[in-house]
Amino acid sequence: MDLKHILTTLNISQKESAEIISFFELDLLDFLRKHHILKDAPKVLPGENLISVANALKLTTPPIGRTTLHNWTKAGKITAYKVGRRVFYSKHSLLTFLTSVEKKPPKVYR
Repeated sequence: MDLKHILTTLNISQKESAEIISFFELDLLDFLRKHHILKDAPKVLPGENLISVANALKLTTPPIGRTTLHNWTKAGKITAYKVGRRVFYSKHSLLTFLTSVEKKPPKVYR
C-alpha cells in the first residue's frame, strides 16, 4: 500500500496529502545524503516542493516530452534530484527556468 492510498483512506485532503508527501521526500533525501547513499546531489532547501517527472511535464505549456526534460537536465539548465531510480525536480526552479526560456515563434512555410 502506498502513502497516497493511506492518506486517502484517512480522509486527508489532497492539498494536505501533497504537503505530507513532500515532507517525507525531503526527509528521505536528507537521510540518503547523510548515509552517503545519495552522493554529489545539491542540497534541497527546506520547504522546497519536489515534483516527479510526470508532474514536471504537466507544468509546461506547450507540453514537452521526457526527452526534452532529460536534455535540459543533462545540459545543466535544470537540476534533477535522484533517489534510487526515481527523479524529482524542484517546482520553483523548473517554473523559474520555464519563464526565462525565450519562446520561438512558429515557423511559417510559404
